[in-house]
Amino acid sequence: MARDEVGIAEQPFRDLSLGTDCPEVTPVGQGSASHRSDGDLVDGWLSTFDPQDSRGTLALYRRVSSGFLDWLEQRSLTLAALTASGLARYRDGLRGANSTRSNRLAVVKSLLTYAHAVGHTPSNVGRTVRGPRVTTDCDARALSESDVARLIQVAETALRAERARSTPRPRFLKAALTKLFLARFLYLSGCRIGETVSVRWGDLRDRPDGDAQLSVVGKGSRRRTLPLPGSFVEQLRTEYGWPEPSGAGRIFPFGARRAQAIITELVELAGLAPGASPHWLRHACATHALGRGAPPHVVQRALGHASLATTGRYAHALSDGASKYLPSL
Repeated sequence: MARDEVGIAEQPFRDLSLGTDCPEVTPVGQGSASHRSDGDLVDGWLSTFDPQDSRGTLALYRRVSSGFLDWLEQRSLTLAALTASGLARYRDGLRGANSTRSNRLAVVKSLLTYAHAVGHTPSNVGRTVRGPRVTTDCDARALSESDVARLIQVAETALRAERARSTPRPRFLKAALTKLFLARFLYLSGCRIGETVSVRWGDLRDRPDGDAQLSVVGKGSRRRTLPLPGSFVEQLRTEYGWPEPSGAGRIFPFGARRAQAIITELVELAGLAPGASPHWLRHACATHALGRGAPPHVVQRALGHASLATTGRYAHALSDGASKYLPSL
C-alpha cells in the first residue's frame, strides 16, 4: 500500500468532537450551480484542503478521483447518476491488496460526501458501501460509539451521586470529576496518555470560532496543535478547575500510571472488554472520526502520526453506527 493511501468515509468531520479543523462545505442545495461538471466538482473538493497538506496526499486524492471519473465516463455515468450497486461494482473491480482497494474506495467515498453536501448529487451513495475487510490489531482494541458513551455515562453517574449528597465530600467530588474529564479528554483529543498528563492549562487557547486550540508535545518532541470543542473546554475550566491564571499547572496533575488505573476502573464498571486501556480511547477517536468522514490527513495531524499509513489502519474498523453523529459527551 502506498504511504499516503488511507481511508475516509461518509460524514463531514466538522460534526465531530475532534474539532473543526477540516474543509467546510456548502449546505445541500447551494453548491450545484458552482460545479457544472463532475470535473469542476473534483476541483472544488480538492481546493477545500489545507495548502499545507502533503503534496503526496493531494496528488493521491487527485489521482484516485480522476481514475474514478474515468471509470464513470466509460460507463456513461455521472456522479449524480451513480447508485450504491454501481459503486459496489467499482469497488469489486479495484485491483491490489485489500488494504489498497479499501483505501482507494475510501477516497472516493470522501468525494461523494462532498458532492452530496454541496448539492451536486441527490444522495450520498457511499454511505452504504463498505470496503474490503482489512485485518489489523485495531480490531482487538476497538470501542464502539456506544461503548464510549457507556464509559462516560458511568463517570457521570458517579459524579451525580456525589453531588446529590446533602454534603458532597470534596475529595470524592474531585475524584469523580477527574474520572469524567479524563475520559472525555482522552476521547475528544485522541492524545496519548503521556501527552494527556503533561498538558498544562496554558496549552489551551480560545479560537475566534468559539472552539479551543490545544498545543501538545508528542513523540520525538514534535509539537502539534488540534482543536477541541469550546463547550468541553469551558466545562473543563469551570467544573474541573482552572487553578492558576498563569496556566503553568498541569490539567491532570498525576502520572500515566494513575491515569491508567482511573480508566481501568471505569472500563470495569461499564462492563467493557477486559484489558481496555486509555489508548483504546485514542483508537476510538481515530476510528469514529474516519467513520464520519474525517479527512485522513486531518486525523493524522490531530493524533500526531508520523505517517498517513498509520492513520489508514483505522479506516476499516468502523462500527455500524459510524455514519451517525457522535453523542454529546
